[in-house]
Amino acid sequence: MSRNEDQILEEVLRALESSELSELAPDLPPEDLELWREYTELTGLLPLALEPVVPRPECRAEILSLLGSEEAPVRAEAASAAPLPFPTPVPATRTHRVLLALAATLAIAVLGLGTFTTWLYRDHLRQADLIAEIQDRIDQSRSREDVLLASQVKYKRLRTLVSTRRTRVCRLRPIGESPSQPVARGLVYFDAERQDYFLSALDLAPCEQGYAYRLWFIVNGRPVGGVTFHVKAGVPTALGSGGLPPGFTAIMVTYQRETAEGPDEGVQILYGDQAEEML
Repeated sequence: MSRNEDQILEEVLRALESSELSELAPDLPPEDLELWREYTELTGLLPLALEPVVPRPECRAEILSLLGSEEAPVRAEAASAAPLPFPTPVPATRTHRVLLALAATLAIAVLGLGTFTTWLYRDHLRQADLIAEIQDRIDQSRSREDVLLASQVKYKRLRTLVSTRRTRVCRLRPIGESPSQPVARGLVYFDAERQDYFLSALDLAPCEQGYAYRLWFIVNGRPVGGVTFHVKAGVPTALGSGGLPPGFTAIMVTYQRETAEGPDEGVQILYGDQAEEML
C-alpha cells in the first residue's frame, strides 16, 4: 500500500470517529476521491465479517441493577433465560458470486443471440442470391422464347414465300474484282404482287459500333431503301419485310453508318440482278 493510500485510509478512519465524512469528501482531489469512497464502503462492510457475540445470561440483570430498575428481582429468571439469537451475517462474496453468475448467463445469451442473428443474415443473403439467380434464368428463358417466336415468324414468312408459285428469288454475290467480303452471299425471296420479300444472308462480317447493313432496290437506275439490319458474329441473317418497290431491276446490300442516307456513303457488299422463278 502506498503512502498516499495510507493517508487516505487514516483520514477515512478519522472522519468515521468524528462523523465528518460529508465534509471530508469535497476537499479531496479527484484522483483520490474514488479511493476514498472504496475505503468508506469497505469500513461499512467490516461488521458483516465479525462473528456474532452471544451476551452473558446475567448481562441484562446487571444492567437493570445499575439503572436501579424495579425489575432487578428478575435477575434469577434472566440467568436461566436463553441467549438472544443473532442473524448469521451474509458474506459479501455471496452477492458478488450471484452477480457474476448472472452476468455470465447474460453474456452467453447475448453471444447466442448474436450467432443466431448472424446466421439469419447470412441465410437471408443466400436466399436473395438464389432468388436473383432464378430471376436471371427466367429472364434468359423469356429472351430465348422471344427469339424463338421471332424466328418462327420469320421462317413462317419464308415458307409462305417459297411455297407460293409466283415467288421469285434473286441471288446476291460479292461486288467487284476485289470485294471487301468475298465469302458473303445471300438470297432475296420476293412476291411482286404482295410486295413482300425475305432476305437470307451468310458470312457477313459483324457490325461495328454505329454501322449497319442496308438493303437497296434499284428502280429506274436509282436506289430505293429497304430494311436496315445488324449482323452478329456466328449468327446467320434472316429477315422479312413488306413494301417491295414495283419495277426494280436489281438488289444491293451496303455497309454504312446508321446515319447515312444513300448507298454512295457506304461500301457495296452484295449485288444481284437476276431473278429466277420458284418451281
